[in-house]
Amino acid sequence: GQTFPANTQIFSDWLLYDLRARWLYNLTPASPWNVKLGAALSYQYIETSLATASGSQFAEVTGDVLLPFVSTILSYQINPKFSVGIEAEGIYLSEDLALNASVFLNYRISDRWDFTAGYTYFVRNIDTSDIQNDVVYNVPYLGVAYSWL
Repeated sequence: GQTFPANTQIFSDWLLYDLRARWLYNLTPASPWNVKLGAALSYQYIETSLATASGSQFAEVTGDVLLPFVSTILSYQINPKFSVGIEAEGIYLSEDLALNASVFLNYRISDRWDFTAGYTYFVRNIDTSDIQNDVVYNVPYLGVAYSWL
């Protein structure tokens, strides 16, 4: 709702917390190729702020959303400990677009624990009456996972 003056240096901060739970079903359990399809639920908290360099103007918008995601993984089991693959997870709604696509190398420590290293492409577009925000990330990552089943 604020207008910042032209030709003025503006500092911006953007914060995203993303917590997900997902369920995947392996369509090829007896093969070294794993094709998994499923669903996820993502809770995201977003905080965006803008400020002039002088500090004379400041604007902040916060919000949170619960998004259902479609999930898919295609991987190849090299041996009992290592696998490589690609995965994608996301949703498109009228006010929200979220997409996470990755390539990865996975190391299984035990039946329950594993480490994953990879590279991910993350897109998040929000267009509501409170905020319009388009974010794209290309980042390497390291993940630690625990499986209940």
